[in-house]
Amino acid sequence: MNMKKKILKASCSFVSALMAVGMLLQQVSAKTPADTLVMAWNLDAINAFDPAQVNDSYSSEIIHNMCDSLVDTDPNDATKMIPHLAKSWDVTSDHNTVITFHLRDNLKFADGRPASASDLVWSMKRVIQLNMANAATLNEYGITAQTVDSAIYAPDEKTVVMKFDKPYPAELILNNVAANRVAMLLDRETIMKHEKDNDMGNRYLATHAACVGPYQLVSWRPGEAILLRSHSNYWGKHLNLNKF
Repeated sequence: MNMKKKILKASCSFVSALMAVGMLLQQVSAKTPADTLVMAWNLDAINAFDPAQVNDSYSSEIIHNMCDSLVDTDPNDATKMIPHLAKSWDVTSDHNTVITFHLRDNLKFADGRPASASDLVWSMKRVIQLNMANAATLNEYGITAQTVDSAIYAPDEKTVVMKFDKPYPAELILNNVAANRVAMLLDRETIMKHEKDNDMGNRYLATHAACVGPYQLVSWRPGEAILLRSHSNYWGKHLNLNKF
C-alpha cells in the first residue's frame, strides 16, 4: 500500500478527495472540515471504476480505496502480505499450486447486504469473461476462459479456492493476483441490474462503484472532482460518519 492509499484510508469518516488542481486553487481559501481530506489529483486519465478495466495508476489508487482485494500489502513492510477480505489462507503445492482463502464473517456491501464467496468468484470470473485489460493478470497464471470454472470456485459461502496450472511461489500469487484489482469483491446484484448488451455492468461502472470496501463513490464529475464517503457497514475499522 503506497503513501497516497495510506493517506486516504487513514483519513476521517467523510473523505472529499482527489479534486482537480484548478478547482482546488479556487477553493484554497475555504476552510476544510477536520474530517475532510482535499487533494490535488490528475483526474483526466480516469474513465471507469471497473476492476476488470482499470489499468492506469490514478484510477487504481482510487479504486483501491473503494474496493478491497483478498489480501493487502503490509503498510510497514511491502514484502509481506496481510489479511484483507480473506482472514487467512492455506497453500498446497505439489503438481500445481492451490490457495484456499477463508473469508471474513462480516463482509457487507455499503447498503448492509451480506457479501459472499460466490460474489467474489463471480467478480473474478467476470474479469476473464469481459476480456478487458486486467484479464491478462489471470491469463499469465494459466487462468483463461477455458480453465476459469475449475481454477476459481467457492466450495461454500466463506471459502474461495484458486487452483493454478503449475507450481508458483505463493508470495507471487498473493502479490500479483490476490492483492490485485482482479480479486476485488463486486456487488453482483447491483451491477447486473444495470447490464446492457451483455456488458456485465461495464458501462454502469464507468460512473459508479459497487463493491466491498471502506469508501463509497458519492459523486464523480469527469476531469473535475470525485467525492468518496465512508459507511458504517464496512468490516474494518469504523470511522465516525459525519454528514454535512
